[in-house]
This record gives sequence, structure tokens and C-alpha cells, in this order.
Amino acid sequence: MNLTAIRQMMKKLPGVQERPCYGTPGFRVKRKLLARMHQSEDAVVVKCDFQEREELTAANPSIYYITDHYTEHEWVLVRLSEVDEDELFALLEARWKQLAPQSLVEEYSA
Repeated sequence: MNLTAIRQMMKKLPGVQERPCYGTPGFRVKRKLLARMHQSEDAVVVKCDFQEREELTAANPSIYYITDHYTEHEWVLVRLSEVDEDELFALLEARWKQLAPQSLVEEYSA
């Protein structure tokens, strides 16, 4: 999986725009950061609350992990070389539904 595949996934979610974030491609919905490419690894950083992050990293540490930088932040890193495309899209879609305005979520669900 690579940036091109992630861009294709993001195009499926209404209102997502690509803008730089810390020097890497970032993806936002209504100015809220949903995900961004990690600068030094083959990974994407995805918005994720602490509880879900703990569950993901415990269940599948070869895919989901954090670095010291993210310990106090609600984000999870996803290894692109390990994650299944459908699994990553499901994670991105779930986060998008939490961040997007209700009108976009309703439009998408229709």
C-alpha cells in the first residue's frame, strides 16, 4: 500500500481535502485532521481515541503501533506494508464519520 492508494480511499469520503501537515500529505475534513503520512516510516498516522488505539495495538501490533511522540495524543500509526486495504479503509471511514459534519455523513450513507 502507498500514498496513491490512500489518496484513492480518501476520494471516496466526501469533503476530504489533502493539505500538507508537518511536511507530509495530510487529509482533512472541514479543517479537522483525519490522517497524515508519517514522515520517517512506511506508515500513515490516523486519528484514534486512546481506548481504540489500545485495542488495535494489543490485537495486531504488527500493523498498529505508536511512537513515544504519540503517547499522549489520540493517534495510531498504521504500517502500510502490513495492513489490508479494506481494513485501513474501514478505519479511515470510521474516523471520517466521527469528524465530518452530519450532513456529509448522511449524504455518504444515502
